[in-house]
Amino acid sequence: MKPAKSSTRPAIKVISDNIPMTIGAILTGFLIWSFVLAPYASNSPVESEEEEAHHQFAAAASGDASRHPLSFKSPSSSKSSKSSSSSSSYSHATQYMPERTDLEFLLNKSLAIDPLLNTSFALGPRITDWDEQRSRWFADHNQDRDPSKLLLVTGSQPHPCLNTLGDYMLLRSTKNKIDYCRLHGIELFYNAATFSSDLPSWWVKLPLLRSWMIARPDVEWFWWMDSDAVFTDMAFSIPLDRYKDHNFVLHGWDHLIYGERKWTGLNMGIFLVRNCQWTMDLLDTWAPMGFRGIVADRIGKVLTLALSGRPEDFESDDQGAFIYLLNADRAAWGSRVYLENAYYLNGYWKDLVERYEEFAKNSHPGFGDDRWPFVTHFTGCQICSGKINNVYTPEECRRQMDRALFFADNQILQGIGYVHPSLATHEIVAAAKSSDEQT
Repeated sequence: MKPAKSSTRPAIKVISDNIPMTIGAILTGFLIWSFVLAPYASNSPVESEEEEAHHQFAAAASGDASRHPLSFKSPSSSKSSKSSSSSSSYSHATQYMPERTDLEFLLNKSLAIDPLLNTSFALGPRITDWDEQRSRWFADHNQDRDPSKLLLVTGSQPHPCLNTLGDYMLLRSTKNKIDYCRLHGIELFYNAATFSSDLPSWWVKLPLLRSWMIARPDVEWFWWMDSDAVFTDMAFSIPLDRYKDHNFVLHGWDHLIYGERKWTGLNMGIFLVRNCQWTMDLLDTWAPMGFRGIVADRIGKVLTLALSGRPEDFESDDQGAFIYLLNADRAAWGSRVYLENAYYLNGYWKDLVERYEEFAKNSHPGFGDDRWPFVTHFTGCQICSGKINNVYTPEECRRQMDRALFFADNQILQGIGYVHPSLATHEIVAAAKSSDEQT
């Protein structure tokens, strides 16, 4: 008798044939749960984090928040519990963005952007006792604090300019700053290094200044000056006594900053900052707003909504972020900021360059104001990077920068008996041979 055939072989074949289908069904169910059903579950961590970020933004923007999430924190309060947004993951916390319909509460003084920040970014280890550390440094080195000690900091990109003209004008602008610092006994540092790859180019001054504050506790004031700014009154001195109750000085107007909230109400190209704990706190608060990538893009949208005259589709910038902070917490930040407009700490070149002959004829150096401007800033020219504002031409920028630099040079050359006979030439002649209308 032939043995009976096993009945298990067909069953095994059926099961093996259906394994791919079974696995596919399991995977499909898992994907549906993960991406469709899970976000709606009441116990979903994704939803709770996104809701937390959304509600914090809405509460602060409507004025219900007890404080602005970026407001000043004293050393004691910085040790307390962190804000609720710090518990949210970076990827989820940055997903909430206000729509255009939110403009009304964005213009309220409680402009919340905390959910948009990368809370892990910092310029360095947090310092909460910098004033005490400086005091100990002076005691240990048997030195007295000099309230007028200045260090001028400037710089440019770490690579050559896009053209030789840019390199040449950058060199001449640097020589202009060296001349001024030599006349006034001011130290100068020129930087071409990148201190943080996490920040766009116009933010690099922040980590640079913080590093100098720590490296030079003996310096009271650090003076930042853009490479495209030129000293045009070589005799004028910064009136530091005027700022004894302030920690930050820059050119601007109160009514434009606090009234109109105008993006161009001040200019961050030239400013002075005191070496103190307040400045440490400011830099720690300010810098995260410029974190490169999605943070800068989305905070830029908030700044455009909140500030008048700010361009569309423009990532977060140090100037807009600073105006934002002044309005968000004026008591903490604005009370220590001096908006200077009694002299040209930052003179717009289009208003000044064609009047140099008039200044030379009717006045003399030393005033710094509309009789003889202290600084001429070629905002928008940026000959080195080649990103010249389309309302100017490269030739106009070059010609007017020549005039400004010759105007400043004459004040140096006259001390040794020479002068440029006109502001349109590199030629140097004996001062006695120059025109009476030129300096």
